[in-house]
Parts: sequence; C-alpha cells; structure tokens
Amino acid sequence: METFNTTFSDTEGKGTVTLYTNHVKGGAYVGRFDRKTVDMNTLIARIQKRKAGTNELALQQSAGFIKEEVLESLRRGEAVNLMDLGTLYISVKIEWDGKSGEPDLKESKKNLRVKFTPSPLTQAAVDSVEIKDISVASVGPEIRSVKDNFTGLEGGTVSIGKDIEIKGERLKLDDGDASGIFFCPVDAGGTIVADESRWLKSPKVTCNRPKTIRCYVPDNLDKKSEYRILLRTFFSNKNKQLLKEKREAASCIVRAAE
Repeated sequence: METFNTTFSDTEGKGTVTLYTNHVKGGAYVGRFDRKTVDMNTLIARIQKRKAGTNELALQQSAGFIKEEVLESLRRGEAVNLMDLGTLYISVKIEWDGKSGEPDLKESKKNLRVKFTPSPLTQAAVDSVEIKDISVASVGPEIRSVKDNFTGLEGGTVSIGKDIEIKGERLKLDDGDASGIFFCPVDAGGTIVADESRWLKSPKVTCNRPKTIRCYVPDNLDKKSEYRILLRTFFSNKNKQLLKEKREAASCIVRAAE
C-alpha cells in the first residue's frame, strides 16, 4: 500500500487573547482569541503522525466525498450533523411588518446564512485550551503580515520593484507628504535607525484601505541590509479631519530580493 507523508508546522496548543475597545459600550473592552487556521493537509499529516501507515490519498479522497455530501445536503435545505462535532444549519433573517402584503420570497432568499452549533464534545475540546497571554490592543495601526505578491510568500523577503500586500488594522493613509510606507534600515538589534534620511518611501500605493495596503518596493533597496516596513499616517477613522499626532506601525524584519 502506497503512502505519502505530508510535512507541516504544528502549533503549541496555546493561544492569546487580545482586548479591543468596544466603542458601542463606551470604554469597555471585548476579547478576541488569536485565531490560527489549519487546513485539511495539516489534519491529515497529524493523523499520519499518530497512525503510522495511514494512506494519505485515501484520507484526502474520503474528505472530498464528505465535503461534497455536506454541500449537497445544504443545497437541499437540510441541517448536517458533522461527525458529532456540531450541527451546520440554515438560518434566515426576515423583517416584515405583517401589513404590507406577503413577505418577499426573493429578499428572504438573499438573507439565508449558514450557522454552526457546537456539540458538548466540541465545547469540551475548546475548554481545554490554555490561554498563555492577555493583552490590550493598541489604538494605533497594526501590521500583521507582509506578503510579496511576486513570490506569493509572507514574511522574510520582498522583491525589489515589485508590489507587496500589507494586512492589519487601522492602516489607511492620508494624502499628506509626511505619510506613507517607508522601508527603514535597522541596526544590529533590529531597531529602526533614527535618521529618516536613510528611510526609503514606497513610490506608489495602489490600494489604501484600513485593513489592506498594497504598494511597490523601492528600486534602490540594498540587498545586503535588513529593513522594517513603517506605516505613518495622520488619518482619522472617526472624522474627516486629520489627526494632530502621527500614528505609526512597524512590520517584522524583511530583506530585499530580486
């Protein structure tokens, strides 16, 4: 019997909680658990690790069959018990005053959503998760990832002259000359050098949104140097006026590549 061993990077079984300001409740905080997503290949690799000799192709095929049948059941309007992990079911939100004729069937169909109710078995698994840290989120910008769109890789290198995608929170730039995306050299300790004359500004920003920035890497980055990407903005999320104080966020260390 032919088997294939999939390699993967496993997680440590712990998580962090970040507290964000709840603007609706005026100063209160709402917690969010740091989410790490694993795909089917990772699950299969874990099975192979625990169950020596497991056939990867057979597992992938079986998973594909189950996926097809789950989708077909939902198309039929059925709820699905997912291996006693919980139930997928269809919900609908209808607003009707009871006076203006019959409810609109077309509008109701647009409001169909799939929801999931976990079983006690699933909840018990979650209850065993260890929280290793609780932190309060910064009110400023936050860079969570940097993706080189030329290579498709995240974190580590950026291709000179090509575009990158920055993901995070509160990233939107204003139009001022002092704002932008800067590629800043770092010292031996990984700290951004204070001399801003050595910073290189991205020549072009093609997407400017609160959670996504796309921009081009300067042509004159030194391949022998390390950088942090610094976002600087005076943009205000609350009103149309610019902030008096700049808001900044820095990325992990990146290196230039051709």
